Amino acid sequence: MEMEVLEKEGGITWVRMTGRLDLPGVEKIEKNFLGHAGPGRPMVVDLSGVPFVGSLGIAMFFQAAKILKHRKAKLVLLSAASQIEKTFRTVGLSEFATLARSEEEARAAAASD
Repeated sequence: MEMEVLEKEGGITWVRMTGRLDLPGVEKIEKNFLGHAGPGRPMVVDLSGVPFVGSLGIAMFFQAAKILKHRKAKLVLLSAASQIEKTFRTVGLSEFATLARSEEEARAAAASD
């Protein structure tokens, strides 16, 4: 699992993930990822390079969404594979984070109140 943090316009933290969010993948990035949720800026996570998200990855996203909500910011999950998006909806993650299919949709969701 690789994670790259990008800064884009509008005060949004953009994160690009590549690889599997299984036990080793989550262990590799979780502390760093959650640290970027700490400042309370909206966060967009590009999941287009993630073929698998296990239960620990889902838990990590729930935790990030909780941190951001407490700081009045949003978590947006961008370009998740259809099966991953379906899982996010099934477990209720879509109630805490916005699921976006395009960068424009993600930017608008992150910026909205």
